[in-house]
Amino acid sequence: MGKPLEATGDWRQYVTSDTLQAVDLQGKHCVVVIQRVTQATMTDRQDSSKEKGVLNVYFKGKRKPLVVKAEMSAVITKIVGSRKCADWIGKAIEIYPTRVWAFGQNHDVVRIVERAPSQADAKVAAEAKSEPEPPATDMKPDEIREKSSAMTAEEIAEIKRREAEEAGRAK
Repeated sequence: MGKPLEATGDWRQYVTSDTLQAVDLQGKHCVVVIQRVTQATMTDRQDSSKEKGVLNVYFKGKRKPLVVKAEMSAVITKIVGSRKCADWIGKAIEIYPTRVWAFGQNHDVVRIVERAPSQADAKVAAEAKSEPEPPATDMKPDEIREKSSAMTAEEIAEIKRREAEEAGRAK
């Protein structure tokens, strides 16, 4: 197994997240088609003992959902013409990374352009291929084991060696 790859870019691209983040868009606007919407909750920043309802909006071709609160839900409603999440399915929107001032500091966030994308852009987004699975370094050890049939014996031995080292350090 080769030497670990050097991390030279924005640190946020190496730290994994279960939801779509600004860094995932690599500084670019992206037209996406809504594939499904699910209910979710998140901890209230002002009172960590409370949870707030949010939506996870999944897009065709994207692995991660975008967490959508009231403000972005209103933008999608304006574009689609319906408050019903079921009516959002199959509709195209344009998302982009930006910075906002909140909670006393700047944050990189994903926002939605407040107009429908062109029909041509929506058609291209509807034909989007799925993103590749994350590299093994983004997986938990048990997830790596599940995929071990596709690994070489050398790769499996390296994973076991690293796990043994980590177990030894933990003692």
